[in-house]
Amino acid sequence: MKLRRTVNIKKSTEYWDLHEDLPGITLKVIKEGSKIKEIELTGKGPHKTSPVLVNSDFLDYIKKENPWAEVMGKYGWEKSEVDLKKVLSGEIKIKPEQLLFPYHAGHTLFDHKGEILPMIEIYDYIGTPFHNTVCKLKPMLEHLKKHLYVLHDKDDELIIKDVPYYNNESGTEKYICGKVSGIIRISVPPEVRKEIYKRAMERRKEFFTIEMKELTYGGPVYGWATTHKGEKDYLNIRQFLKKNPKLY
Repeated sequence: MKLRRTVNIKKSTEYWDLHEDLPGITLKVIKEGSKIKEIELTGKGPHKTSPVLVNSDFLDYIKKENPWAEVMGKYGWEKSEVDLKKVLSGEIKIKPEQLLFPYHAGHTLFDHKGEILPMIEIYDYIGTPFHNTVCKLKPMLEHLKKHLYVLHDKDDELIIKDVPYYNNESGTEKYICGKVSGIIRISVPPEVRKEIYKRAMERRKEFFTIEMKELTYGGPVYGWATTHKGEKDYLNIRQFLKKNPKLY
């Protein structure tokens, strides 16, 4: 074996401060000569999250949908991120609000300051508290249709729907959801969201996202009448609890 030639490739790594209002957030650029081989966003957020830069449209999207949920065959994260090469070149000017810290493990978002963002909580037939086992569904349905925190329009009106047979062994046969989507969307105001987050961190820091979903509707549904009387009933739905619910 004979050495034909040797090519020296000089690698360099550059760190660019992203924005004066985003301290600690940089663009890490790896080059070979003058050619960019890799570029990534670096920085640390709450719960060991990493930063992402999103398009302005994404900030409007998350007011109506959960980006981790499939809507019309797509997920909200698709095509949401900004092209970092265009940011580096100055072709795209970004605002601090476009930087987010997604906690993918629990489908939760934090803003550029590290504060919990308003988020749409989604409940399907598997994790829903709005089912026939413990609740009076008909009056609850009419109540939820009018509730300001429940995001459903005429195109996806709330109905009482059958739980698929393969998931109703426990006796949960019917639940409330959108006619088309099969889910129910709930979004509480920012100040309520922060309050719920703080309470969830006090209860179970390592599983705070699970606690947040439960606290949004007043704590574990099977504890409404007993152990969690002290939890706030943000949706005002405990009034629809059956007197003698059939528990598992």
